[in-house]
Amino acid sequence: MVVSAWSLRMMLVTDVLGTVGSIAGLLAVTFLVFVIVKYGGSRAVFWDDVRGLIAVYRPWSIEVSSARLWTSVPLGIDLTHSAKKVLEALSERYKEKRGGEIRFFVARPLGNSSTRVGMMVTRRITRFPKATQQLEKTAELVLEDALILEGALHAAYPHTPVRRAGLTDVVMVLNGGIECNAECE
Repeated sequence: MVVSAWSLRMMLVTDVLGTVGSIAGLLAVTFLVFVIVKYGGSRAVFWDDVRGLIAVYRPWSIEVSSARLWTSVPLGIDLTHSAKKVLEALSERYKEKRGGEIRFFVARPLGNSSTRVGMMVTRRITRFPKATQQLEKTAELVLEDALILEGALHAAYPHTPVRRAGLTDVVMVLNGGIECNAECE
């Protein structure tokens, strides 16, 4: 339909400038469709078990994340009380190197498994053909963010054990609390 409208416009326009504009518009739409088809549909998830990082390839970006969990949260603990210390530790880093994000999560699975409470650090880069070269730099930044996060959690909550989140924990958080099945293993 769009091609028909452009063709009709090109036939009705008598001046050269209008024809050039129509051809440029048609080329721009063709390029946009090409980019959407080439990069728009591919999604993938990669897990680095050694470093505890997950890379989610989205149509236009790559998101690298790492999470830390409180393994035992005492009843009645006020997690917001000392969270300011954790946020201050990472806010200085995010001022230096922009693009970082910290997420607090509480995920209660529907099954019999335990509730997961923790924090996740994430960095996102734009997905271009050569984004894989930037991916390693971003992964290193996220790993440093995660180590700072872990240290800040230990300092802010000294009596609450902290551990690195595994693949099923991170996928559950990224899925909005939906527990992962056997395909994640």
